[in-house]
Amino acid sequence: MSQAELPSDDVAGPEPQGCLAALLRLFGIRLPPAEVASADDRLPYRLTQRFLSAAELLERDDFVDRAFAAAGSDVLHVKVRTSYVLEDIRSQVHAALEKKEAPSVVAASKGSTPDCPNCRTPMIQRTASKGPQKGNQFWGCENYPNCRATVPIR
Repeated sequence: MSQAELPSDDVAGPEPQGCLAALLRLFGIRLPPAEVASADDRLPYRLTQRFLSAAELLERDDFVDRAFAAAGSDVLHVKVRTSYVLEDIRSQVHAALEKKEAPSVVAASKGSTPDCPNCRTPMIQRTASKGPQKGNQFWGCENYPNCRATVPIR
């Protein structure tokens, strides 16, 4: 076969009928072939074997990295393999956790506004309205009630 005659890896063959059609064939029921759309009715899309191209995968990875960074979270990238060894994954996770310092909630002084330890936004000075701390002031996340992080004021 010449290079021009080789089928493209990206383009699938005839439209598959699916597993229901295969089950129906077991009982002697055949579905009519799908109608082929005319050139005017076709969309500029075609069935491919891959959902995302290589460039789109890189863009997606970059987007995910930036989204997690904006949220103040880390991402552990594990290379794609046909199979994984649990101990390898476990050691990668432990190594990543050792690199990252555990976030410590440090009490802020009265003159400074701390950032939320969870979502990294400036906190707001609040006063407890109920409970054992009623009347006491504390720093609360501005994203409350979505984020309930607090820091004591000293």
